[in-house]
Amino acid sequence: DVLSGERLERGAEELPVVLELGGAGDEHERARCAGLVALVRGWLPDPGADEPDPEARARGVVLHRIFETLAGGGTAPGPAAVAAALAGEGIAASRSTAIAPQILNEARLAWDHPPFQALREGAQVLAEWPVEDFDGMGRVRVGRVDLLLRTPEGPVIVDFKTGRPTGDRSEWVQAQLGMHGAQLRAYAEMAQRAGLKGEVRAALFFTALP
Repeated sequence: DVLSGERLERGAEELPVVLELGGAGDEHERARCAGLVALVRGWLPDPGADEPDPEARARGVVLHRIFETLAGGGTAPGPAAVAAALAGEGIAASRSTAIAPQILNEARLAWDHPPFQALREGAQVLAEWPVEDFDGMGRVRVGRVDLLLRTPEGPVIVDFKTGRPTGDRSEWVQAQLGMHGAQLRAYAEMAQRAGLKGEVRAALFFTALP
């Protein structure tokens, strides 16, 4: 599935950043740690930067930036701008120029994927939505959701995954669901606690598959 949000198993990926402050807390404690939470937000990696391979990491970062632009109502950049962004992420100029059109095509196919278009129809679209929760026992989780859709049927969070399938596609998807499922569930729980109305649904979007 390109958009998958149901068959999730706990994986090994790190959850949103967790701060252990110690001791029972209250609203005063939450206010006290606000500065620390803001500091941790500065530590969060660029969206898409979780790929181990340098080129895959650069692709992920640039694809997330394109999706953020599109979510804000902007237009996709041209090949030259994408190549410059890739070069800024450490990819050689000649290679950046070669793969920029591929990245733009992947972004276009993903953004225009009919089920994703239907999900966005009539929705308020918020990119890179910051989220945190505080459990009252000195534990704060801090994260950032790639895309929050406030749809007529309720909120949906979408986490873009820009890895490319290797081997059997179905097996790769299942492996990705296992790897990223815990993170997705954590974000859904945090978003629910943030006071969103309606049950929060969550989906992984594998951008290389449409």
